[in-house]
Parts: sequence; C-alpha cells; structure tokens
Amino acid sequence: MTANIEAEINRAASLGTQLEHLVYNKSKEGKLVAIGKDDDLLMGYWSLVFDFGKGIGCLLHHEFYSAAFALFRPMVEAPSCVRVWSSRVRPRTCRRSGKTSS
Repeated sequence: MTANIEAEINRAASLGTQLEHLVYNKSKEGKLVAIGKDDDLLMGYWSLVFDFGKGIGCLLHHEFYSAAFALFRPMVEAPSCVRVWSSRVRPRTCRRSGKTSS
C-alpha cells in the first residue's frame, strides 16, 4: 500500500474518532436529545455510521478492499431507505398552512 493511501486511511480514522467524540460529548452534556421517533432513527443511523466507519478503516488498513466496499454499501443505501420508509409512514405537513401533502 502506498504511503499516500495509508496516510488518508489514518486521517479518515482520526476524523471519524473526533466526530464520534463530538457527538458523544454533546449527548452527554444533554445538548443532543431525542424528541420524536425520527430523532431516534437518526441517532441509530449515526451509531451505525460510526461502527461501519471503524470497520471500513480497519479493512482498508489490512488491504481487504472488496470487504470494505461491501461494508460501505449499506451506509450509502440506508439514507434512501429511511427516506422512503418515513415518507410512507406518515404524511408530510406543510409548516405554514398545516395542510398535509402526499
């Protein structure tokens, strides 16, 4: 593995750890609070992203590129599945008029 790729993997791992600590510390201070069902879903997705990010970084470090790509795929597809699921569960409400839209 070239030095540039190794440096990028290490930089991504460091950035991921910093982001995870930022979110964790904000929740520990009480500044990140789940209010509704969608908030719980978002926090669960963040947790999934952190765990998968660490796994992908580990796989890339050990040169298991296809396995890292396979683990990356659900991270890309999950947001679109969440959008489709949430749009089917409840109608969207226009904040200004209070009318529901389909």
